[in-house]
Amino acid sequence: MVWLQLRPVFRWFGTNSNPNKPFFGCPNYNTNGKRWCGLFVWADVGQEAMPAKSESVNYNDEHMMTEDWRLKKLESVVRSQKFMIKLLFLVVSVMLLLLVVVFWKLCSQC
Repeated sequence: MVWLQLRPVFRWFGTNSNPNKPFFGCPNYNTNGKRWCGLFVWADVGQEAMPAKSESVNYNDEHMMTEDWRLKKLESVVRSQKFMIKLLFLVVSVMLLLLVVVFWKLCSQC
C-alpha cells in the first residue's frame, strides 16, 4: 500500500464461505480503471470471535476510514504550513533588523 500512497480500508466479506468476516484491503480493489496492489488481510486474525456486522449501521466503514485518513493528512499539511509561516516571519524579521542596523550605521557616518 505504501507504493500507492493509499491507506487500507476496513470491509466486510460477503460470500457464503465467509459471511460478515472483517478484513483490510486495498481501496482500489474491485474498482474499474484503478490499480489494485493486492493487499488482503483478515482483520480478526488471532481473535476468538468477532461480532457480525450490524445491518442497522447507517454509515459506511470504508468511507469513515478514508475520511479519517484524509483529515489526518490535512492536519499534517496545516501544521507544516504553520511552521513555514513562522520560519518566514523569523527570516523577514532578521532581514528587517539587519536593514535597520545598516541604515543606522550609514546615517551615523553622515
